Amino acid sequence: MVMIAWSVRGLTLLIGRTKTNPVHRLDEISPNETLPLNGITPEQDESDPRRSSEIPLELDQTLPPPSRTAEANRARGPGVDLPDSREGSTVNLIEVHQHLRPTPSAQKIAAFVTSYLDILSWALIWIVGIGVYLGTGYSMPAQLPLNILTFFLAMRIPPSVRRFIHPIFPCAALTILGIFTLAAMKGQSLDAGKR
Repeated sequence: MVMIAWSVRGLTLLIGRTKTNPVHRLDEISPNETLPLNGITPEQDESDPRRSSEIPLELDQTLPPPSRTAEANRARGPGVDLPDSREGSTVNLIEVHQHLRPTPSAQKIAAFVTSYLDILSWALIWIVGIGVYLGTGYSMPAQLPLNILTFFLAMRIPPSVRRFIHPIFPCAALTILGIFTLAAMKGQSLDAGKR
């Protein structure tokens, strides 16, 4: 492979030209070299059917104003303007569904679950893994989620402290402490708990 690479380089130097496309050579052009731009002559024939779809722009015409965009006081977009009369079925439907909004506590719980969905999922897997570990002695279902949860905890270290302590060190220390705790729950040593 080395011999082929050097032979190609030698042939390039011997012949004096490269195999690159002229379009890609734009980066390699020296300042005193010129490009043959006059080789292509643009033909502007008015009867050309390809140009018939173009519309000439007249600067005297004014453009119509843009459509309404979302308003800042409406959180879910511009919405639909409803009539003020109470006779329409749309207004009655909105009045019925206004009372079905979730309570603020349910919204807070939903926001919490959405924000911490990954941590809650791994915590649930860890709890199941502890049951598997205590029941069968197989430690991986408990140790893997433990390692991931300690990594999440280590990533919560403030950036000013992270300059001095990399998150992998607290993650490793907490994982070893957790493995020791799991092994102690079964009455084993740390070495026996790693298996």
